[in-house]
Amino acid sequence: PWSGQITAVMIDTLWNALPQHGLTHANILYEAEVESGVTSFLAVYSDLSKVSMVGPIAKTRTVFNSVALSYDAVLIHSGGSTSALEGHYDSSAETIINWKHIDEVSASQYFYRDEQRRNEGYTYAHTLFASGMSLRQGLSETKLDATAGKGFGLQFVDATTDSGKKADSITVTFKSNKSTSFAYDISTGKYKMSQIGKDAVDGNTGTTLSFENVIALYTDQTRSADGTHEFFNTIGSGEGYLAMNGKIVPILWSRESLRSPFVYTNGDGTPVSLSVGNSYVAIVGTKTPISYK
Repeated sequence: PWSGQITAVMIDTLWNALPQHGLTHANILYEAEVESGVTSFLAVYSDLSKVSMVGPIAKTRTVFNSVALSYDAVLIHSGGSTSALEGHYDSSAETIINWKHIDEVSASQYFYRDEQRRNEGYTYAHTLFASGMSLRQGLSETKLDATAGKGFGLQFVDATTDSGKKADSITVTFKSNKSTSFAYDISTGKYKMSQIGKDAVDGNTGTTLSFENVIALYTDQTRSADGTHEFFNTIGSGEGYLAMNGKIVPILWSRESLRSPFVYTNGDGTPVSLSVGNSYVAIVGTKTPISYK
């Protein structure tokens, strides 16, 4: 039986890696810059068994180590930055104890290269995938599913809201060469996602990714000394935005420690309730433009 262990999978977002597969079933999809305007996704799942094919699987970075720990999730990745592989979670020298992860570099038996992509001329780095069942097998064989995850730590409501400003479209511009946008579909109550100017399509289903909640969290962002890695301070507190039901409101986020969940509140300190469904979360620096209309 499935233990309920939350799993988080690193996903490539480069234009020549599209389409991504398996993101429709992600409960939460995180995005953050990893280097020079390039971003990655972290797809967080409560149960991977619904996912036939997930990928292309990417490297991990420190910010995603941190996010995975907020859910006590097992992180699925293929290598990573030096800082991330050493177990760091931000620019601090402090390392993570008991880091739960499966790295394709040392556990390739749970992953595969997609032959169709290879025949179509995709670069080798963009052909790495796994099935939900193979990753579940990996969790079982490595004893990483011995205990259930701690859950998402969020509040959800099945209702609309009249608060906030109208937001039919939202754009997060990470850098000039990478933006992620959302268009509100009143017929479904969801935000349809596009990236790099095109619909974000799940290669498994052929459908455009859509989300009930779109969230942006402002953090302190710094760059490594060699200029090859972005760090985000995801412990402490900061400002942000939440869009749902076609409206957008400012929120505050906080997180007490590395193994604590993210907490979202209104300006008066009352908890924020999300709309029932899946969520997209952008972790950005304070200078990252977020526009809506």
